[in-house]
Amino acid sequence: MLFFHGAGAGCDSAFMQTVAMHWAQLGAFVVRPDFPYWERIRETGKRCPPNSQAQLQQFTREVIQQYPCDNLILAGKSMGSRVATAMADELRAKAVVAMGFPFQPPGKAGKDRSAELQLSHCPGWIAQGRRDPFARNVNTEKLPANWQLQWYEAGDHSLQPSKRSGISDDQYWRRVAEHSYQFMREQC
Repeated sequence: MLFFHGAGAGCDSAFMQTVAMHWAQLGAFVVRPDFPYWERIRETGKRCPPNSQAQLQQFTREVIQQYPCDNLILAGKSMGSRVATAMADELRAKAVVAMGFPFQPPGKAGKDRSAELQLSHCPGWIAQGRRDPFARNVNTEKLPANWQLQWYEAGDHSLQPSKRSGISDDQYWRRVAEHSYQFMREQC
């Protein structure tokens, strides 16, 4: 499984580490590469914008050459889920797991990314927080038939639960990891 990070945090974010650890405990082999722009942030300590989608996709092709497998699952958090979705068919992935898919950037009403889900014809599963500003206007009727959407009531874009929920980040992320792992097992 390749698990790609989002635009604002690398593969060592608490969310990425926790979900990957739970997947590994359940039996998955998880690779969490940093995109080139994030490597540059690590080296320089200075923020910079993400690479273009074309560059992120080329990076994905290079990474998969290092980890050939028959039962590839592509997963991503936010921007990483967009890359995973775009690459799934080309890399013959068995499934895509999208965590906090950025359906619509806040404040950009005309920029709906739902159509990007049609880039992948393999089964897809989305974990989406109800409090996510990137998912306020999701029309579930527009989702392709090969995609499932699982709402997490207390979650935000980072799938972090509200304090009011009384659920710890780890408990919440374990639940997300277990649900997504169940979906992955059904596909492989």
